[in-house]
Amino acid sequence: MLGFMGSMTEEFEQRGLNLRDTASSLNDGCDGGDHGVLEKGALPNIDEAICTVDEGPGPGALDVYERQLLAQFGEMDAPPTIFGSITLEWKYVRSVILSQARESAPLLNAVYCYSEVFMGHKRRLASVYHQRASSEIQACELENVSDILLKQVFAAVFLLMLAEVCISQFY
Repeated sequence: MLGFMGSMTEEFEQRGLNLRDTASSLNDGCDGGDHGVLEKGALPNIDEAICTVDEGPGPGALDVYERQLLAQFGEMDAPPTIFGSITLEWKYVRSVILSQARESAPLLNAVYCYSEVFMGHKRRLASVYHQRASSEIQACELENVSDILLKQVFAAVFLLMLAEVCISQFY
């Protein structure tokens, strides 16, 4: 099981970099900094990545922005699926994901990533949240994987995959 999770996280790291490259090439550049490839284990600083929100840059603005992302996720329609409609179950699944995200950093960052992809404006932090979620999923491999943690990781992987699929539709 851990080998399977390891191969998934490696692929997610690559997809996260691809997502970041796509977003940064279309972004006007928040900080004008280098958008090169991240070294393995180097996590981007979200406070530096956020350019402007309603209250301006800073940790307080980031907290408000992340609460907006969670609120939006709580109201979102069911995600697009190719295997059948999940609209009826989505309101229950969504509430379970939100409650588990409070206990799981990988799932919380995956929710932020997924929500930002669907916000309808510049997805300036989606790649940062994707990278953080992927790194935290990889860190889970070193832990004793319980059933609850495994469910949280799979929910995070599901949201990250949906974000990857859907971001290509916007660009």
